This record gives sequence, C-alpha cells and structure tokens, in this order.
Amino acid sequence: TFYSSAYNIVGNHGSSYGEGIALTRPKNYFENLTYIWPYTVTSAKYKVYEGSGKTNSMTVQLCSTSAAWNQSTVTYNNLSNLKTPTDSLTINKSGWYNFNITPLVKDWLKYARGEGGYTYYRGFALKASATGVSSKHFCSANYSGSLTPSIIINYTGVPIQDLGEVSAWGKHIVCDASYYSFIVPSSGIYYLSTTITNGPGQSSSNTEITVLNTSYNQIAYNQDGLNINCLSRIETQLSAGKYFVYVSDYNNLGERVCYFIIEKSGELQDSTYVAYHENIYEFKKISDADITTNCLAYALNRTGWLSTAGFTRSNLVSKMQDYGYSYTSQAVENCVVAYYNANVYGISEITHFARIDNGIVTSKIGELEVMQHPSYDAYFPNVINGYGMAYAFFIKISN
Repeated sequence: TFYSSAYNIVGNHGSSYGEGIALTRPKNYFENLTYIWPYTVTSAKYKVYEGSGKTNSMTVQLCSTSAAWNQSTVTYNNLSNLKTPTDSLTINKSGWYNFNITPLVKDWLKYARGEGGYTYYRGFALKASATGVSSKHFCSANYSGSLTPSIIINYTGVPIQDLGEVSAWGKHIVCDASYYSFIVPSSGIYYLSTTITNGPGQSSSNTEITVLNTSYNQIAYNQDGLNINCLSRIETQLSAGKYFVYVSDYNNLGERVCYFIIEKSGELQDSTYVAYHENIYEFKKISDADITTNCLAYALNRTGWLSTAGFTRSNLVSKMQDYGYSYTSQAVENCVVAYYNANVYGISEITHFARIDNGIVTSKIGELEVMQHPSYDAYFPNVINGYGMAYAFFIKISN
C-alpha cells in the first residue's frame, strides 16, 4: 500500500499489484504516554474500518514486525520478518473491526519508559493468512472522514509513586497507594520483605503484594490468605535494577496494612513489625534487632537467650520464682508482664513477656527490635496469632 493512500490494502489486489500487506504504526509518540505503567494496561485494541464492500471471507492476521521501518522507503521485499500473529479476525463484510494489540502496546510503553520492550516504530502489519484471496481495504489515517483507525488503551489509571533509589528513602514503606517503583543500587546486597497484616478482629481477604522487575517478571508475591491479626511476610534477595510493587484490592484495605522493606545485608534495619506497629498502633522502636536475646531475657534484664518453651499458666508462678520473681495481682511501676493467647499453642501456653520500668512498658519481639508499648495490654486480647492478653505480673524478690 502506498503510504499516502486512503486505504491499506490486504490480500490479492489484482495482477498489477499482487499480494498486499498493510503496515501500521501509532501516529502519536508513546513517549507522551509514559504516565501509563504497562502492568496496569488491561486491554488495547486497533480499531479499523474495512470499506471495500466485498463479502468474500478472509482471515486477516495482525503481526508485529522485527525492526523499525520508514514509511517512505519500506517495500514488500525489504520489510523485516513478521512475528507470530498477535491476533486474527475473519473479515467477510465492511464494518468496524477490533484487533487485540495488548502485548504490543505494553512493549511500546516499556520502551518509552526505558524499561525494556521495543520501539513503537516497528508497528504491525495486517496480512491475509493465505494468498490469492480477493483484497480487503482498511481505512488508513489518510482517509478523509470519521472512518480513520485508532488505538484504544484501557488501563487502571492509578499513578505510580516513584521512590527512587532505596538508599535515599529509608527503611520501610507503608502502602498508601496501589503502585510503586524503586531502584536497587549496584553496590551492596539488598533484601526485600513484603508484609500483609490484618487489623484487630479482621479476617483474611484477597489483598496481594506483587513485585516485578523491569521485564515484568514476578520476583515476589504475597497474598493475605491468613487468619485474623496475622503477619504474612515474604523475603526475597534483589539484584541491582528497577522494580515495581503492585498492591491489589487497595481500596478495600480497611484496617489491613501492607508494607515492604528494603534491607541491606550487613546492616541492622527495621523489621516489618516496626513498620506495622509504629504506624498503626503507636509502638515505638527503642533498639535494633538482636538475635542473641529474646523477650524473657530482656524482661528479666538478663543477657543471652532464655527459652520460654514449657511455660504454662499452671507452672508460670513457680518458673518465675526460679528466676527470682514473685506474683503480684496487678501491674505496678516496675514489674514483668506475662501474656497468653488461647488460640496460639493451647489454652495454657504463655506466649510473651514484657517489662515495666517506671511505668514505661517495653519488650523484645523475638529476634527483632525492642519496642515501647502504648500500654501493658497492647496486643489486642484473644486475637488469633497475636501475643494475646496480659495474664500475670511479677516483681523482683528482694535479696
């Protein structure tokens, strides 16, 4: 087809012209569409009008090309190889037709955003699946009137929050939007932690965190299919490059919280516990994570790791006496707090210890950080997989 023609000719156009292939590419620059994240494109179509008036049947294939081409110099003989058809339609009468070009548009957007893909200058071709079929005439951009073709892109329309290089923006992000991008630098080894947690009394949902690289390959995935008040945490090592985070069902989060953390190997970073509790429940970080000590050792102001295995409600008092502490019926300014949750290990299991110093409540969260609590009963009693309720209080026995 001549590029100045009102019609793109596909198929056999008579002995003077032979077989026709119609080449097409976007008229507008895709660089102007970089606000669209390719991952958010739900569909894209090439809407074109066939206007020959012929009623013969032809299967028309839409194929991308393997290289860019110039409309002034391209010919049937120098056209680069066509790729496997993206879509095909049966054309047997004049009218509007919609070809699926979703994968092509995603690649064009990737290229425009500097995220791989390939240039829209490759465009695509319409060709008959078989030779010798009487031609079809598709209105081109040069057609005068309302029958010119168009590309229609459907996408979710939510802007991406670009966080830049991870070393510049801190330790964790509590998600308050659906889409994020960030860059991992080439120096150092970084790990990504993604977490979804439910609020008090809130059940699981379809909320998901998906992490993609610039090829839009999934490198991490986390879904909230958990029990009430759970933490779902997934850790993944990252190589240098750009990444995207997609939080599904964001508008229905409610008290559910999603967040992700980038941790550099060899450096103590805040855990997802800190991100969640500081932002939602007014806990405050006191000291960094430390794998050498745990909640019981911290509560008793000792070093090392003191196992909490075997602590039950029936033996709690005697075990604490072995450590030099006696039971008291209520919280006082300086004491140790023991917690239990009937839904975790059984109705007798003690789950956690904290200490109160001059009225300030702190505890060591397993191998994680020491956190200051808003109250001594801050774990939302009797929720599944939480520390549960404050059960008993102990004061140090004087020598």
